[in-house]
Amino acid sequence: MARRGYRREVTSYRQLTRWAVQFALELRERGIRTGDRVMLWGPNGPEWVAAFWGCLLRGAVAVPMDDAATPEFAARVAADAAVKLIVAAQEKPEISSAASLLELEDLVSTISRPYGVGSVRTPGEPQQKQSIAQICADEPLTRKHVAEILFTSGTTGEPRGVVLTHGNFLANLEPIERGFAPYRKYERWFHPLRFVTLVPLSHVFGQVMGLFLPPLLGATVVFELSANPGEILRTVKRERATALIAVPRMLDALRGALEREAEARGEQQAFARAFAAAAGQKFLRRVWRFRRIHRRLGWKFWAFICGGAALGAETENFFRRLGYAVVHH
Repeated sequence: MARRGYRREVTSYRQLTRWAVQFALELRERGIRTGDRVMLWGPNGPEWVAAFWGCLLRGAVAVPMDDAATPEFAARVAADAAVKLIVAAQEKPEISSAASLLELEDLVSTISRPYGVGSVRTPGEPQQKQSIAQICADEPLTRKHVAEILFTSGTTGEPRGVVLTHGNFLANLEPIERGFAPYRKYERWFHPLRFVTLVPLSHVFGQVMGLFLPPLLGATVVFELSANPGEILRTVKRERATALIAVPRMLDALRGALEREAEARGEQQAFARAFAAAAGQKFLRRVWRFRRIHRRLGWKFWAFICGGAALGAETENFFRRLGYAVVHH
C-alpha cells in the first residue's frame, strides 16, 4: 500500500506478480539479457517492487539507487555498472546517453499486454502455455547468478558496488522461513501483519523488510514517504500497523515527538514520574500505564524494527519502557 497525495493505492500480491512477469517480458523485448544491469531510481512504491522482481525473474541484475542520490553520483554508478536500462521517477534528470529510459510512473501502462501470467504469444504464432521461468529467463537461474549490485559512496564519493547473488538472499531467508514455521499457529491472532516502512528499498535492510519477508509471512507493507514524525504516527494508527520499520534517527525523532506532545499537554512531569515507575515492571503493566500512547498508535501496534545503524540505548529504553518491543536487524 502506498499514498499518492491524497489517494491511497492498494496493490495485491496477484497484481505484483502480474506486473513483475510483464516487466520481465518488457526487458526481454528491450534486449535485456541475463546478467545485464538495470538501474532502479525512485521512491518506494509498488512499481519499484514490480520492477525489482521483474529483474530477478528475467535474470537481469538490479542496480538500486537511493531516491535521494545526486544526479552526479547516479551517473557515475550508471557508467561504472554499465547499465542498459534506467527505470527512474519522472523528476529525475537524464543521466546516461548509453542506457534507455523508462519512467517509473509509466511502468504499469508500458508493460500492459494482452497475455496473462503463464502464457505468451509470439507474433504470427498461436498462444503457447509456458511456465513463468520459461517465459522470463534466457537460462535456468541458480543461486550463483548475480541478483543485484548495491552501490555506496565512500569518503571519496566514488561508487563502491557490493555484489549480491540469489544465493545470498536465500541464505538469509531460508533460516527465517524455517524458524517461523513453528509459530504460524500463533500468527493468526495478529493476522494480517501490517508493516509501515520508512526505509528505502535501495538498502538491504529495506529490501529484507519490505520485499522478502512480507511474502513469507503473508504480511501487508505500507510505504510511508513522509519524514514528519506526526504524519508517521498518524499512518501507524490509520493503517492499524503491527510494526514500524525505521532507521535509528527516525526512532529518535519519534521519541522526541511523543515527548513534545506530553509537554504540550502540560503532562511532562506526570510522564516523567510514570516513566520512572515503569522501570522493572511487567510488560502488561507498562502497556496499561502508557495506555494513552498505545491508544494513540493503535492497539495492534507492538514493535519497532530498527536497522541500518546502531540504535542509541536511551531511545531503545524509552520505547521498551512504554511497553513496546524493539527489534534490531
